[in-house]
Formats: sequence, structure tokens, C-alpha cells
Amino acid sequence: MRNPVKKKIVLGVVTSLLSFLILFLIFNFPQTQRTAQYVPFVCLYPYSYNRMTPLNQTHFVQDINIMSNLGFKGVRLTNFECLYDEGLLEWAVDVIESYDLKLMLAFQFFDRSQSFPFPHETWSREGFPNNSTQMNLYCDYVANVTKMVRDRENLLWYTIRYPFDSSTEESKQSWIGKAQTIEYCNGVQRIIDSIRIHDTSHDVYLAVDLWSADSFPIYDELPYNFSGVSGYGFHYYTKRGTYNYVNYTLLDRLYDYFKDKGKVYVDEWGIQTNQTDLHGRATSEEDKAKMIEGFIHHFYNKDIVWCYFGLHDFPPEKADFGLIDENHNPRLGGLIMYELLNEDLIS
Repeated sequence: MRNPVKKKIVLGVVTSLLSFLILFLIFNFPQTQRTAQYVPFVCLYPYSYNRMTPLNQTHFVQDINIMSNLGFKGVRLTNFECLYDEGLLEWAVDVIESYDLKLMLAFQFFDRSQSFPFPHETWSREGFPNNSTQMNLYCDYVANVTKMVRDRENLLWYTIRYPFDSSTEESKQSWIGKAQTIEYCNGVQRIIDSIRIHDTSHDVYLAVDLWSADSFPIYDELPYNFSGVSGYGFHYYTKRGTYNYVNYTLLDRLYDYFKDKGKVYVDEWGIQTNQTDLHGRATSEEDKAKMIEGFIHHFYNKDIVWCYFGLHDFPPEKADFGLIDENHNPRLGGLIMYELLNEDLIS
């Protein structure tokens, strides 16, 4: 007969060894939380938001603090020609860096012969690429900005938006033709070189806008064979007349189209509720929040930077894209953004 006492001793030893092994594995090989692959940025346009008045520095710091608290990892900064003219660009970069946020600078061609506060016609593209005065001034400006930020630790990359005007059908067709000329290509390359001469350590991206309900025929006509470009950014908004719906097929098509040409990121995406004749429409703040959630979940496993447009509403279009209201309080879309970013990402 087997000794029951001996059997109990053996079982006790085995149980103790198993318990020790489990504890050893827990403490020496801790389970890691699954982390999303995307890198979330938010667009900040402090002068479009305040209607081209001098910067309220207190509000700017408050905005950067809110971005950090919401869980964003970086800022896509536009309107920085205004910061530059006010002598506040380096100060603004200091503020962004102090909150441990990355910086993306989005260059857009404008008439550099104008100065702050810029009149509306400043952003006409008509001087590109053949107005030598505007080109010289603009490229000098790009070079000067580059020299100001190139050594900043929080600088992620530079973006240059393709010069293009789709405000009317006639203008759109004219610019499609212009984009195929050697003058256009040389002009874009000159802007790229204005960065590259002074900074070869950071990537330069080219970005396209949503120029039409179907922009792919335009994208097919753009030049891409530039020197010194690492990749491309695209915009995604729902089409006019389409509500409460993220078109994942189109989103993937845009991603794949530009992925074939280099690195890729989402330069803009956003959702608004109050303009029926404008892209990116949801019919309520609740639906806006659902669309935000759908977009973020779609890119969960993609190693991609995306930029939400934007922290604030966009007065030039009278559209409530903002994650916060005019009193800096989060809307439902902002609360959902906070919940998802803090759930998905580990600092």
C-alpha cells in the first residue's frame, strides 16, 4: 500500500513549487498592457481662431495644457507666420516643449510681402511659382523659420502643403494644369531646399488637401519626384451631404495611395455638426463623438501619426470642429478623445 502521509508531503511540495513559479513569473515577467500604435496630434490655429488679432499668450499656454491633458502627443501648428511676425515663434515652441509635446510645422505658401495682421488676400496662391518677389520672400521666410527650430528636441518634422486652389471649378482646372509644369515642380523643390539647406536631420513631408469630392484624379496629376521628401500627408473628411459616417474604405484607399509613394500620415481629419454645406459633418455632438471613436479605433494597430482638426472651432468656416468650447471646457467629443487616448496609449 502507498503511504498516504508521504503522498500528502509530495503534493504539498509540488503545490509550493508551483506557487513559487507563478509568483516568480508574475514579478519577473509582468504582463504589459496592449498599446495602440498611432501617434495623436491636434491642430492649433491660434490666429484663425482669434480672427487675426494679437496672440493672447495666456490662452495659448492654456491651449497647450489642455492638449497635453487630453492625451495628445504633439501639436500640428499653423498660423505660425503670425507668431513669427509678432516675435513669438520661439516662445511658442518653448511652451509646447515644456509640456513634452512634439511639434509639426505646416508650411503653406502665402504672400510674404504682407505682414501681420495679414489681410485675407495674403493667402492667395497666385504668386506661386512665377512671382519672383513673392517666391524670394517666402523661401527666405521658410529658411529663417527652419534655422529657428532645427535644433529643438521636440521638433518632429516639417510639412509643406502643395500650393493649389480649388475654390472654383475654373480655378481647380487651372491649377491641375499648373501642377504639371516644370515651373511648379521647381517652385516646390525650392521650398523643400529652403528647409534642407539648413536642416537635414528632420523629415520633410508634402501634404495634399481635400480639393474635391473625389480628389484622386487631382492626386494622379501631382508631381511626386522631389528630392529631400520623406513622405506624404492626406486629409480625410466625410463628403458634403454625408452625415454620421466614417468611410473606412476611402480612408484605407487614401492611406494605401500615399503609402505606395513613401511614408504616410493623416495631415487633417475632423468632424463638425453645424454646417450642412461643409465636409466632415455629424448631425449632433453625440454622433460626432461616435465618429471620433470610430476613426481612432480604425487606426489602432497602424503605426501612423494623425492630426485632429482641431482643438478649437474654426471661425473662417463657422464650423464647430473643436474638442473644447469657447470657454475652454471639453465637449462630448473632447471627453471621448480623452477617454480613448488615455485608454489606448501608455506614456
